[in-house]
Amino acid sequence: MNNDSLILPHHPECMSPEVLTKLLVQHPKLHQQIVSGFVNGLRSGDRLHVLLVGASGIGKTHIVSLICHRLSRHPDLQDSLRIVRFGPTEVPSGLLCLACSLAEKLASLCPEEFSSDLQHIKNALPPADAATAILHRIVQQLQHRSLLLVHENLHLLFHSLTDAEQKHWRAFLQETRRFSTLATAPALFPQISDRNRPCFGFFDIHHLQSLKLAASRQLVLRICRLRKRKNALQILNSPAGLARLQAADLLLAGNPRAWVLFAQALTTRTLREFTSLLEQTLDTLTPACLGKLHNLSPQQQQLLLGLCDQSGAKTVQQLAVATGVDERCCSRQLGYLRDLAFVHASKFGKESCYDVSDPLLRLCLQPRHSVHHPLRQTAAFLKDWFAADLLNAVDDPWIPATPQKNSTPAVPGSPSLQWPLLLAETSAAAEYHAEPDAHALISSASTLLDQQQLSAAHSQLQAVLQIRSASPAQRTFALFAALEPTLELAAPADFLQALNYAFKNGAPESHAFSGNPTRLLSRILRRSPHDWHTFISHITPLFLRHQHGGPLAIAVVRSIATLEQSGLSATQLQLWNSLWQQAGLNCPPMQIALRCLAAAVSVLTSTRATERPLFQLPPEIRQLVRPLLSHSLGPLPTPELTHTFP
Repeated sequence: MNNDSLILPHHPECMSPEVLTKLLVQHPKLHQQIVSGFVNGLRSGDRLHVLLVGASGIGKTHIVSLICHRLSRHPDLQDSLRIVRFGPTEVPSGLLCLACSLAEKLASLCPEEFSSDLQHIKNALPPADAATAILHRIVQQLQHRSLLLVHENLHLLFHSLTDAEQKHWRAFLQETRRFSTLATAPALFPQISDRNRPCFGFFDIHHLQSLKLAASRQLVLRICRLRKRKNALQILNSPAGLARLQAADLLLAGNPRAWVLFAQALTTRTLREFTSLLEQTLDTLTPACLGKLHNLSPQQQQLLLGLCDQSGAKTVQQLAVATGVDERCCSRQLGYLRDLAFVHASKFGKESCYDVSDPLLRLCLQPRHSVHHPLRQTAAFLKDWFAADLLNAVDDPWIPATPQKNSTPAVPGSPSLQWPLLLAETSAAAEYHAEPDAHALISSASTLLDQQQLSAAHSQLQAVLQIRSASPAQRTFALFAALEPTLELAAPADFLQALNYAFKNGAPESHAFSGNPTRLLSRILRRSPHDWHTFISHITPLFLRHQHGGPLAIAVVRSIATLEQSGLSATQLQLWNSLWQQAGLNCPPMQIALRCLAAAVSVLTSTRATERPLFQLPPEIRQLVRPLLSHSLGPLPTPELTHTFP
């Protein structure tokens, strides 16, 4: 790979404009609008002051670099514009330091035009007057030219400027009309958002939002094409690849830098070993995340680490107990961390729950090698959530599905896996050895099941089992699908015997192995609560014994939607929850699901509608559970544009 095609996730400013353009999958018109604004402003005498606001890794430096490339190559600006750039770690301390740094950078870039001999000015004048003199000297040396000041992490510069210096700086820019500004910040900060501060309303602010799944997938595909990874491209276009991207989307939080690192580590092998791919991505991000903590005090770092476990959001009191920090001190430090956009608070009455703002920072700081392996549990749960059977399949090679036009990826909280979808995956996996008569019977039975014609469906599935030439995938589908029609009427012992028989005689490598647990649980809920204990206490060890605890865990979570609309009493809801808590005790694949169920039942049995119990869950899991309770809690709120991450 030559230098022109290098992808440097942490240093986009060192990448070629061609690669930057290819990897720009979001805000495609924003940089063009800003470039046009600067060009038109230079022609008309107006000066633009632009601030890009967004999370670390969201693409601010990427867009800034692309804008600088476009302006530096613009034919009309070769002799009329000079660009000075301050990187993320270059933070002048005060207005005088800023003026001196500007002069030195200009002298370094264009020594024939600018001089950096400033010592006599600094020695002869007080700091404020020296800063003014140096800035006006820069204006004189610019002659007919204009200056574009590019400053990343502008909030750090403004933290170093007093209100008087900020007022002086704004007045200088407005009076001379020779400087334009292109800056970035992780979040809005008081010096520009507070109406009483000198620079309020001075900047044209653009909020950069995180990537949606479609854009993330497009970014990964483009990187694979740049790196000529044809096998990875083939798998990414398969149902298995899409399911893994959906799972990664919740953990990577639409962060472009994280997706670039994910794509760079992506191969056929690492995509199969999904958890290790995520761990590799986060390991690469960790040094940059730790670098953000350098300016925090040890106590602030301790509080931030206390919010990075899997126990969800915490109140001031809970965090004080967990970290051993005095409660008043904890509250004060959380306020400081909130001003710096490290944490954000959700209010419930008089109580505030604090979360780490940046999901990637939380995952990188999370103890990854503890006994419970929280990242591995979460990654496994998300894999099973989006495609419980498909993601655990061991068919080799993976068989990519034929891409369908106008198809859209599933979203968190989408309806449970239906028999037609499971049938489609089974048919794809069995394409090379499917028995036509069995396939026709399965197709018909699948439709009948969804139409609730259970008796007819059961007869056709039994007929499939009588066809000796039926493939293992077809027989497995029929074995598990035939359980559903019998569940509502059969004695618990008869059903459990049939389920045990299906596990023993089904093909574990088939996508249909373990069937559709979500539908099974919904039918168990229709039985008398007196039968629940028998079913749950026997089903759980069966699934776990056959290494299918993941699909069962997903079914437990998806049962929340059924519980919400079931009309069950608070006592019955608590019984359902307690039975699952007992059955899944000390079973790692079930732990996240049990926490989800407990939180949801707390919501459903509360005397007033509140999301507070859901904040006991990690944010990525909370996103899955919240839509299942939309009837009780209302539609999901629209995110505010001003909400950004550090």
